[in-house]
Amino acid sequence: MAKRRKKIEGLGDIVEQVTKATGIKSVIGDCEGCEQRKFLLNRIFPFKRVNKTMSDEHKAQFEVFLSECGNRVLENRITDITNHVPFLNELYKEYFGITIEVCESCSNIHKAIIRDLNKLFQNS
Repeated sequence: MAKRRKKIEGLGDIVEQVTKATGIKSVIGDCEGCEQRKFLLNRIFPFKRVNKTMSDEHKAQFEVFLSECGNRVLENRITDITNHVPFLNELYKEYFGITIEVCESCSNIHKAIIRDLNKLFQNS
């Protein structure tokens, strides 16, 4: 059976592949810092930009998220968003073309995701 190749979404995916090919990633393994670097590079240097306005359904869902806990994150107050991570990851993939796979609880990544989605929400 052929190995399925992961879609390259940005520069972070290229750096990840280089570190795997050179053996660096196998030595240090997966870490939160690596995932943050990958996300940041994919976010700054994406290969595909999905420019859309947020759908009315997603706007309504995101507004509920903001009222429940998202505004606390935007205000840098500690809050648990674990239950909302799959929703945030899917929205981010839909509107920014970047998949968040491994890091379910990387707080810095999800703060950036919430800020980006909030900007899109405000401008839609």
